[in-house]
Parts: sequence; C-alpha cells; structure tokens
Amino acid sequence: MEAFIRLENSLEKAMYQKSSPDTEFYYFGGIQLLPNNIYPYLQTTKSNDGIELEDYIEVNVKSTCGETLANIADYFFVENNFQDPDTGLPQITWKLSDVPFDFGKQLIYLEVKQETGETFYSSPFMLTNDGAEFTSRIDYREKKSDSMQSVQVNMYYFDFDVSKEYTQYWEVSTKNTQTDTVKSQRFEIFRTEVIDKLILAKIIESFDFRFTYLNLVRASIFEPVEIPRIEGKENFVQSDISFTFNQSEVYDPNYVTPVPPVPPVPENPPVMELTYLSKTFGQPGNYDIFFGYENFEPTYVAIQTSINGGSYFSNTGGIDIPRVVNLGVTAGNYNRIRLFHEGLGIYSKNLANILTGNQLFGLIQEKLSETQYKFTLFFTEIGSRQTLTLTTTTPSGTVLSTETNATGIIKTINITTGQAVTFNISDSIVGYSSSITVLAQTNN
Repeated sequence: MEAFIRLENSLEKAMYQKSSPDTEFYYFGGIQLLPNNIYPYLQTTKSNDGIELEDYIEVNVKSTCGETLANIADYFFVENNFQDPDTGLPQITWKLSDVPFDFGKQLIYLEVKQETGETFYSSPFMLTNDGAEFTSRIDYREKKSDSMQSVQVNMYYFDFDVSKEYTQYWEVSTKNTQTDTVKSQRFEIFRTEVIDKLILAKIIESFDFRFTYLNLVRASIFEPVEIPRIEGKENFVQSDISFTFNQSEVYDPNYVTPVPPVPPVPENPPVMELTYLSKTFGQPGNYDIFFGYENFEPTYVAIQTSINGGSYFSNTGGIDIPRVVNLGVTAGNYNRIRLFHEGLGIYSKNLANILTGNQLFGLIQEKLSETQYKFTLFFTEIGSRQTLTLTTTTPSGTVLSTETNATGIIKTINITTGQAVTFNISDSIVGYSSSITVLAQTNN
C-alpha cells in the first residue's frame, strides 16, 4: 500500500496526483497530524526511485507557496533503513514525534535536506490542533513482520446503528409465522470531512489488513464502502464508513517490548565436578555417583536419560542434598547430570564416558568341580544392541572356545584349573566395550 504521506526526491513528484483533464478544482486535504501529540506518527516509504536518508541536517516545514515556516529536525527521526524485498530498492520508515508547532488549517509539506545526497519532499498534509475533534488516528501494518504505520485523518464519529438478521418459520401448533433474531451486530458510523478522494481510498485500503486500529482500538469495516464518483470537476469527496470494534484489543504506540535482563557474569565462573564412584553390587543398573559444585548453589538438580541422545527425560530430580545419587541406568542409554540456577543458567555434564554402554564391574567365581566353574557377573543391563562374548583360553593365550551372543549374568563354564576365561561386552552402536579376564583358581 502506498504511504499516506509520501517522500520523493523532487517536489514535483511529491505533489503529483493523477487526475482527469476535466478536473478544475483541487483539494489535497484529508491528513491532519496533531502537534504535541504523545503518540508518534510513522510512515514507510515506497518510492519508485528508492530513498537513502541518514545524514539529514534540516527538516523544513514549508507552505504550499514555498515559504519556510519552521525547522523540525529535532522531531523528525529515521526509524529504519531497509531494502524492499519486492523491488530491491532502499526504503525507510520515518517518524514525527511531539512536534511543538501548530501551523493552522493550511497545507504544508516537508523538505528534508542532507549534508550530502538528495533532498526529499513530502506530499502535503496539515499539522494543527484546530478541529482535532473531527479527526481520527489510524495505526496499521500490512504484515505481522512489518513496522506499524500511523496517521491522523479528517474522519470523526458520527452515529451508530444495529444490524439484525432474522429467520422465520411456521409454527404448526399456533398456525402462526414466528420470527427469531439470528444475529445482532452494533456498528459505528464515521463520517469524513470533504477530503481528497485518494486519501479516502487509502483509508479504506488500510482496513483491508488484519492489524488495523482506529483510535487505538482494533477495528474492521462493517459493510462494503462505495467510493463516491466525482459529480463535477473536483477531486474531493465525502463519505460515511461503518466500523465494528474489538474493545479487548487496544494498541499502545509507545509500548516497548521488555528485554529480559542479562545475567551478570560472575568473577568466579560456576564449576561442576563429577566423579563416578562405584557400582552397587547385587542391583544391576544401580550406580552411586559423586558430584560437586563451586561458586554457586543449584536451585534444582536432575539426572537425565535419553534413548537416542536427543530427547531427555528426568529420572531423578529436585535433590535436596545433591552429593550421592542412586541411579538406575539402562545399558546403551545416554545420560547427563544438570544443575539449574535461576540467575546463572544451566550447567550440564554428560555421563556418556562413564555410564554409556555395558560395563563389567566384577564377578564372583565358584568352583563346582575339577573342570567346572560358575561365574556371577556384575554389569549394566544387557540392551538390544549389546553383545556378550565369552572366550576361553589356555594360560599361554591359546583360544579354546568362543561363545557369542551369550545371555544372563550367571555363567557356568567348563574349564580346568589354570585355564582362563575372558568376558567381553561390546556395543556396536557407540563402539564401547568392556572386558574382564579371570584365571580359574584351585582355591575357589
């Protein structure tokens, strides 16, 4: 949508408006900004030549006769320089804020001079409090990602009305036609003053967007508006427009989205130390873990497990005295410990090097006969991707037998005194393996 107030690189372009050769009477009014306004006015350019404006030194208010009325450079701001994604041309969003001058009911335009570069001119508008009660503010944006734009136009509340929809049906018991109200909608009628027909078209177009507010309240046009056709040789019209309002959605042009405070960087950064201590024998998958921390006190502690290394779930959390944790871990899982601090953030330590994969922690050897020994193994629980391999050798290392895909934690193996058996657990996914070699002893 073309801006209500355009900026162009020549006065001729800024004042140009396409018109019929039959037109003899012109009026370019319809926009009336208010001085000393607590809410700024913003417009985004869509110049066909592009606009680059950074080092402006004067922003002169000029009458349509060319007389300089004031320099308002202190109240003119370039909010954003950007490249139009559709045309690739440079454009800007500019703002007028709290201008202290009142120029009365005359049309004015801006002359923006740069120290180096082009001078830009605005299309005409008024800047006065005279007749402010006959104006309305419009805030709008075409897309949610766009900057809000705003303008004050010569349009005011005039009346209200109610629209009703009915349904009729024949009631057999009474043999009468009954009428019920299906929908009732109240709407407000705003009337424009005599304004430039192009300004009226822009008012209507601005309410085609989802994010449009009339006098700071979310509004929509209630019924189609027919722009009056020119009846004589003039370019100006007057029209009534019906609006509905959503009073629960109010816009504050001065609202600034709060920025979360940045946590201070401590002089002594937090440190978390973690040391694996021992396996709890007789309870497969149960571990004792020692961990500690320095320079901060965690507000929450969690031991977390993941099957795939992506999504973690906490199996222990909210530990009051986080020094020793009894953790049941399934073989092959990914594990980590996390200490949470409300102000300093999250400190995490992976347990992959300690607990991922099956590990052999020890065994008990029992001699059953001269050639038979029973071994009770202690290791993490066998998972679907782990393999237990048993290899029996002579004291010199000669392999006597190999059993792959062995199961169970109690193994009875036929070996003689002096022979050895190696228990090896490997994980083909993470490439982890752990083994214990035991020499059959005559004293067991």
